[in-house]
Amino acid sequence: MDCRRIVLTKHVLRRMQERQIPPSAVFEVMANGELIEARDDDSEKVYVLLGFPSGRALHVVVSQRSRTGDCNVRTAYEPDANEWSAGFRRRK
Repeated sequence: MDCRRIVLTKHVLRRMQERQIPPSAVFEVMANGELIEARDDDSEKVYVLLGFPSGRALHVVVSQRSRTGDCNVRTAYEPDANEWSAGFRRRK
């Protein structure tokens, strides 16, 4: 992703810590991950990215402001095989 600035809120950092997802894993997915979903949400675009840092499947949800190019990490999680198919690329 091409972000002017990346924002991680306290809430996102706390959830990442609970899920044992280090910021470096999120940054790796944002830099090298595969875009699996994109949608418009008000004045921003929302992206779901898939990556495998250290062999662990991760989804990172990022919103990007059209006007500024700033990216806000909304959440990061390990996708559930019961909810995702095709190598965690499609919702069931």
